[in-house]
Amino acid sequence: MKLLFIMYRKIIDDLVKEVMDENNHQNFLLRNLFYIANKFTISSAFRTQIPGKTAGLYAFVEEKINTKGELDYIIRYVGRAKDIQKRLLQHEKDINRVLEDVNKGIEKKNKYFAFAKKLLENPKSYAIYIWRWKNPRSIHEYFFNGKDIDLVDAEGIIGGLLGEVFGEQCYNREFISTSVWAMKEPNKNYINRFKTLNTDKIIESKETITKKWAKWCDQYITEREIPLFYYDEKNNQILTEIKDNGDIRILRHPEMEELLAKEVLKIYNSYNESNTSFEYDGLIYLVYTFPKYLREKINFTLETINEKEIIPLYIGKTETIGVNGKYSVNIKSVQNKLNKTKFARWGDASAYHIGDLSDALFANRKAENFTKYKKWAEFFFEEREIRSNEPVYLKFPVYFWAKAWHKNDEGLILNLPCTTCFLERQLISIIRLIYPELSLNSH
Repeated sequence: MKLLFIMYRKIIDDLVKEVMDENNHQNFLLRNLFYIANKFTISSAFRTQIPGKTAGLYAFVEEKINTKGELDYIIRYVGRAKDIQKRLLQHEKDINRVLEDVNKGIEKKNKYFAFAKKLLENPKSYAIYIWRWKNPRSIHEYFFNGKDIDLVDAEGIIGGLLGEVFGEQCYNREFISTSVWAMKEPNKNYINRFKTLNTDKIIESKETITKKWAKWCDQYITEREIPLFYYDEKNNQILTEIKDNGDIRILRHPEMEELLAKEVLKIYNSYNESNTSFEYDGLIYLVYTFPKYLREKINFTLETINEKEIIPLYIGKTETIGVNGKYSVNIKSVQNKLNKTKFARWGDASAYHIGDLSDALFANRKAENFTKYKKWAEFFFEEREIRSNEPVYLKFPVYFWAKAWHKNDEGLILNLPCTTCFLERQLISIIRLIYPELSLNSH
């Protein structure tokens, strides 16, 4: 079997090799799914082979005979579960729920509709592969240099890679940028880069993930340090403003706003509503600091002692295309430093970073769950009574970086270009391995 996509091929070969091994009781294979009497069924005989509460990854795989008469595989969907048996039962119910509508010709943009529609074409071409979780070699070795990773990161990396290559042909919508999801054919840009890879050289390299992160920072984070928050440098007090409704909002630093405006302008100038081939897929951003500042406030261990090392605290992105398939409202007019309520995800409205962080700090509104931003508040600012009107003081310098992400810009996996969605997933996965006690990104 030979596929053009080298890294994708390694994942498949690794998976198939394990499930085909008769002495390997950790993985299971169901050769056929069944569509009988308008009902999609995963055989109970197969499910009973999976011990209860088996944690791992699973994949719905389409098996095809290629032009050479060989069996090829396309992973259509990758999932994770703490109890695979239970999760597969839920998939069965969800798919059956939409089969009737699919038969009636009703179209909906939903992963189960896409899956059900494909099943109707040829239900016996699918198989389910399961990794019982023991760090699959292809992910463990080639992506993370032997570091232990959890189910969330493994699912995200595999799902993101499949999304980059196959676009809408992959059903894992959550790992795929909207611009890639709109592709009808596999990503030629990604495929062409695969063709030129010298994988032997890459795999032989024992470069640590810490060095990989540092190299990526040297390549892309070229701006001088720009503060995230606007504060009085004499006493580190965060500056605030009172909105018309009486809510108190902490302020973004003017230089941070200038940077966002400059990068969004690149996206705005290249955007064409009639063209689905975007120069800039979106905006990636990073909140960070340096070791010397953290050592004064927080106990932590670094693999290196490079004082210029960028210590990432939070990674995020906002895409060029929004959920409605048009230019995203999150970046609309940001190039003119307008749209301050959303402002590329850093707006001061509720459900945006500055807005929710301010609400976690001050008694602006009643909210039941500020867990994420309460953690931010306790990390960035000196101890104070949360949701009081006391002044807010910065613990240490906090910097901000953002970049309009071009289609040829490279991620951290095999130096391949990637979209903002997959880049965010890569960065979060690696950062949580290098600086687990410092990452403010939740799963």
